[in-house]
Amino acid sequence: MSEDVFDALSHPTRRAIIRALGDRGHLTFTELMDAAGVKDTGTMTFHLRRLSQLIARNSSGEYELTELGRRAYEAIKVVEQKGQEQANVKAEARGGEAGLLVISNRLHVDITRSLLEDARAQGKRVLVSDCISVSVTDDVDEALVREALEGIRDVVSVEAPKWLAGVLEPRLSDVVVVSYRDHVKGHGGVYVLGLGWLDRLLGKAVGNAVGAALGEAAGKGSEVYSTSIGPVRAVRVNLKRSSLRLEQGEGKVTVYPYWRGCKHDVSVKDEELIISSDGCHVEVSLPPGASSLALEAEKGDIKLAYGGLSSFRADMLESSLSASLRDLGSMTAELDLSDSEANLELSYGELRGESRIAVDAEGSNVDINATVRGSASVTPRVKESEDSSISIDVDSSLGGGEGSIVFELSSSESRVKAKFRRG
Repeated sequence: MSEDVFDALSHPTRRAIIRALGDRGHLTFTELMDAAGVKDTGTMTFHLRRLSQLIARNSSGEYELTELGRRAYEAIKVVEQKGQEQANVKAEARGGEAGLLVISNRLHVDITRSLLEDARAQGKRVLVSDCISVSVTDDVDEALVREALEGIRDVVSVEAPKWLAGVLEPRLSDVVVVSYRDHVKGHGGVYVLGLGWLDRLLGKAVGNAVGAALGEAAGKGSEVYSTSIGPVRAVRVNLKRSSLRLEQGEGKVTVYPYWRGCKHDVSVKDEELIISSDGCHVEVSLPPGASSLALEAEKGDIKLAYGGLSSFRADMLESSLSASLRDLGSMTAELDLSDSEANLELSYGELRGESRIAVDAEGSNVDINATVRGSASVTPRVKESEDSSISIDVDSSLGGGEGSIVFELSSSESRVKAKFRRG
């Protein structure tokens, strides 16, 4: 099966579309929107494009499954049957799942301090299940795990700080690989194990389907490319099924295989570092001085730690972003997020002039924590907030000064939390 099968299995809306057509045979565009629970035509069109090899329009203009789509439909039924059987058993063991905030069906999840504190404030505990990879961030402590994390189950890999090992281990169930290191090279090995885990969890038929969609994971994750770089003024990165770790350093780009057939291209032109990656893990040690960073990612996992940017843009689909940006002045940050996770730590100096943060989120989880040294006015502008949970908290002591931060938000079916504090 092609990669489209994995897309269908990994997103609940696309599973709903395939399931509706499999159950009912053929549907109009409007009927399919109702069946999948989609409220706007733009979102529906987006998901239909992602399923172009699994669905087709018949002579009457209605949608129906292709042969590949019918195979995906059968796989989805097995997934749901297996998942329900496991849910029934585990719910009985726990006495039900009331009071839980469940995060599931994601390629990657970051368990952050903000996420756990939000759940605790609502009187809930977080349960992460049926995801490929989970990362617990460094700002989480043992007490918060005890109070707010129910568990992590049915996951291929978990990465967490070493100091959480003792309190985290009892909360792990059906996890293939657990790492208590700051960095793991050779991500491909995780996915080799992951295919066997999928067979065991979902049944051989679905394991084969997903295995074919993923392809064979790359050997042992040995280095495939490395080059030194000097100072640059701008960085542009395009990722597909890849991970990126970028931090301030001496100047080096290293590429490791992430999937079979890792493809990459690294070049410097007119003081701009340009990186493209399909199926690779990329590490960048970037010298100080870059002022612009632009990211485009599809099914990517990105971690950034850098200072001094004046322009930051991230266009992400089904991806995860964790960014620590410091020594900021009048920076413009633009995030266009679809079915993604974003966690931004922004540290501003004494502002002069306007700084802008613009977020357009669809089906995403977004956490922004900004600190400002000195005074600055903060102006939130919520343009749209359809079916979203939004929290914007501005420290009253920030008012005044010569600088300002404008926070613009458009949100659909998302959770967005932003905090602005004096640093």
